[in-house]
Amino acid sequence: MLRAIIKRRSTLGLPTSTVVILTVLVPLTALKAILHLKTYFGRILRKFISIVDAVVPTRQEVSRALLEPIPLNQVEEYIQEKELVVEGAERKIHWNDHTRKEKTSICVVFLHGWSACAQEGRPVVGRIANHLNANLFCARLPGHGRQRKVQPGWSDNAISRGPPCGEALLNEAKPIELFQSAVESLRVGLTLGDKIL
Repeated sequence: MLRAIIKRRSTLGLPTSTVVILTVLVPLTALKAILHLKTYFGRILRKFISIVDAVVPTRQEVSRALLEPIPLNQVEEYIQEKELVVEGAERKIHWNDHTRKEKTSICVVFLHGWSACAQEGRPVVGRIANHLNANLFCARLPGHGRQRKVQPGWSDNAISRGPPCGEALLNEAKPIELFQSAVESLRVGLTLGDKIL
């Protein structure tokens, strides 16, 4: 292509060096313009998403969630799963002393990463809690660690060891639900410990 352009230079009346420079600069300028447009439209898209699906709940929602304590004797019932969950991915409390189940001075609250579950933090998070003589709460964010719906012909073994459900992750892991789940996890943490780590 470059040779074809250089051959046409006589038609344009431009020196060869100018044609070569223009041949290089025009695509680079076009690329730079595309990158600027991508950045600009990306900002607009992020603003639109924050309006349509706001990430930050109201101050009253957060205050209510954190100020209404969960009775210590009801906290295990409170965190029970209501959906099918992959084995090992469920919300779980690891008591510092499982025979007494008392509130400790510190509670470690583990919020896993995107498309992960509590297994992601093992054994490090448990060791940290043990070292601090703290209770540990491993949360499960919305849509994460969910199990596929039972299909006809599946054995019980296939159900308990089946792959996680990506559809649940896409449908349930919305920004506001993730934020509210994190606030609820802090609420559980304040039930289990005076301070949260």
